[in-house]
Amino acid sequence: MGEKIKQIIKKNGKKSLLIIIVVAACLVLASSSTYVIMKWIVKRVTESAKKYTNDVTINDDGTVSTGITAQELWDDMIKKGYEVDKYLDNADELAYLMNAELVTQIPYTGAGISEPIYNYDNSSSESNMDNAKADELYYRQKVSVGAKKWPNNSSPCAHVAMTLCIKLLNGDYKQTETLTPEKFYRSECKKFGESRMLGAQQTSLIMKAAREIYGVKTKKISNPTISQAKQALNNGSCLWISRGSNVNFITEKGKKRKFRNGHTIMFYKYKDGYFYAKDDSGTGGPMCKYSESDMNAFLKGGSSAWIISK
Repeated sequence: MGEKIKQIIKKNGKKSLLIIIVVAACLVLASSSTYVIMKWIVKRVTESAKKYTNDVTINDDGTVSTGITAQELWDDMIKKGYEVDKYLDNADELAYLMNAELVTQIPYTGAGISEPIYNYDNSSSESNMDNAKADELYYRQKVSVGAKKWPNNSSPCAHVAMTLCIKLLNGDYKQTETLTPEKFYRSECKKFGESRMLGAQQTSLIMKAAREIYGVKTKKISNPTISQAKQALNNGSCLWISRGSNVNFITEKGKKRKFRNGHTIMFYKYKDGYFYAKDDSGTGGPMCKYSESDMNAFLKGGSSAWIISK
């Protein structure tokens, strides 16, 4: 293109400059007209987008469905006199624009919580987990329930871990007010009856109490991976994970240790290559750091994990 312009100037002299200026002006006007049209379309589509994006469901297989079709949205815009048919040929083209709107509104979907379709790692929004108060919130294992010890002389690690999940998700960083491990356990007993603290059967009861009493969402993931763990934490969720006697836990001092009867902890953030856990055991602490290799081995030490979210 540049060589052709040079040849025109060389052949026609100053007259060619006038030709080029006129052509350039026409291109600018055409571009401006296109811009105005596109701005009009975006404005109208954005106004109608609320109907499309406010009723979105992320299905178990990671697909997104809405309560209104592109054709229904198209008909509604025509009815309101938006004249979208002057600039788009049909509802299929409108659907293309609306799907772009969904991508910006819902930057991640996956099969349940699996490999990310969109990278959420660079989200600029600070979650409730990524601050000093979240780092400090902590409970030790040997807490009492009123005047009693926990049933069967067992450790309340599973209830402590869930309590921490709920409090962090709600931005509640106070040790004693609103919710404590004892209050969580007592509310569970009141609603579902007192039960053993140990054993896999207790997990489903804890999850049920978390959902029905405290309103959080719980999702079980089988054979969890590093990418799933990162995605969940970067998305502002917590991980509740129980592992058996063969798995290494990382202590507050960065050492590895095993628990004869197994143990349950929660992870609340991923930052600078480390997964941060709150471990209520005697050797644990509020910020136990798991490297990616530590976390990979930890996840592979069991068949499942739970994502806790609002």
